[in-house]
Amino acid sequence: MLQVKSPQDFGAAILFLVIGIAGIYFGRDLAFGDASKMGPGFFPTILSCIIGLIGVIVGLRSLAIEGPPIEAVKLRPLLFILVAASVSAGEVRSA
Repeated sequence: MLQVKSPQDFGAAILFLVIGIAGIYFGRDLAFGDASKMGPGFFPTILSCIIGLIGVIVGLRSLAIEGPPIEAVKLRPLLFILVAASVSAGEVRSA
């Protein structure tokens, strides 16, 4: 059985794969064209495939190379950023 040795890389691989698959899914209705006459779906599809390939590479790497574990989420810094952005947005609207 395969064991994940680098949870951070494994999480990144899943994120890359989700973004790549979503790009391919949402761009499926666009005309692809070819290399000499690119359609509107050519670049998004190629880019999504590259992102998915990066996800596969990082995922395989996470199974082979030891890495750090995923740390617990620290809520206080996130809360301060959210409050600061909310206060800042409120000041911009009132000006």
